[in-house]
Amino acid sequence: MLLYLVRHGIAVDRAEHGRGASHSLHAGHDMMPDAERPLTLRGRKRARAAAEGLRVLGAKPDAMFSSPLVRAEQTCRLFAHVFDFPADKIRLTEALRSGSAAVDLLRELQKGGAHEVMCFGHEPHLSSVIAYILHARSNGTELRKAGVACFELKTLVPPSGMLVGLYSGKVLRLLGK
Repeated sequence: MLLYLVRHGIAVDRAEHGRGASHSLHAGHDMMPDAERPLTLRGRKRARAAAEGLRVLGAKPDAMFSSPLVRAEQTCRLFAHVFDFPADKIRLTEALRSGSAAVDLLRELQKGGAHEVMCFGHEPHLSSVIAYILHARSNGTELRKAGVACFELKTLVPPSGMLVGLYSGKVLRLLGK
């Protein structure tokens, strides 16, 4: 299996978004919940450009999984559009939320039978998944916004394979030009 772990694009800051939202009667309640923060316009543009770069590298996903948080799902939908992947085939999963165990994500992917999978999530969770796959004691890396880690895996549980690419969003955007 080729596994792509993709961090969501640039999202609206909680406090910044709260100022533009309807006012609350209670102080401190004007910030939107973290799960509802959308991508910024810049975040959407950069995520789409990163997807174009990944397409240039030859990615052809046959499955897409996303965290249910708005910014990850929006990033996933932008990638789906670039790859002509049907939006109704995107699977939302709690296994891509921060705080989930890495093995839970791999077990879920194991059930799918896909050969090339893209998963959209958050930091520090994705770095924990990377460390788990590499059998590392610490994360050793942090995916930047719209960054991608690509693994070629022989088995998912337990994970066996190798890291074949670690791309920043900036590198992917340059490739897509």
